[in-house]
Amino acid sequence: MKSSIRTSLLKCIVLVLLSGSLSAQSNPAPSAPKPKSMPVDVFPKQGRAGVPVSKHDVFKSCIDASKTTFTATLKATSDVDLVSFVVYATDCGGMDLKITGPDLKESTSYAVSKGKNQIPLGDLDLRLSEGVTYTLTCTGIAGYGSCSSTAVPRFENTGKCGNVSSENHPNLVLNQKSTPHIFELKFQHQ
Repeated sequence: MKSSIRTSLLKCIVLVLLSGSLSAQSNPAPSAPKPKSMPVDVFPKQGRAGVPVSKHDVFKSCIDASKTTFTATLKATSDVDLVSFVVYATDCGGMDLKITGPDLKESTSYAVSKGKNQIPLGDLDLRLSEGVTYTLTCTGIAGYGSCSSTAVPRFENTGKCGNVSSENHPNLVLNQKSTPHIFELKFQHQ
């Protein structure tokens, strides 16, 4: 008797499932709209400014790391979107980054490790306007994130290296004065 109940129950379940799938076929759910194609990137070309990373190892003997804070100015000759830059730190910790200008005021913090650090800027959506001067200030933070060091990280610069200078791009002038700390500032432009 139990097996006939199970058989009847299984037949009912199969019928319910079949009738559900048949009704789904006769009344298909509306299809999701096709995704719109992404617009063409407004700034399709990539540019670089600052000290090339390749110079870091070549001129290692003259690189100085005495400052926990550095400042640079940026002036775009056409609108540009900042992507990233590289800094070299003497210790783990953090870095407060501030960028200000007449039409922009952003600040955030990043964890840094000892050595080379690529600082991503794309998520901040930093667009520099043509002809406007902006100030970028970075300050080391002791013990930031998972770093247990109590030392404030210092940032390496090529100021004492006579043959190394911060390079500019026709679309972006990066003025690091006499102590370049920013390596390979990447940006998008037209």
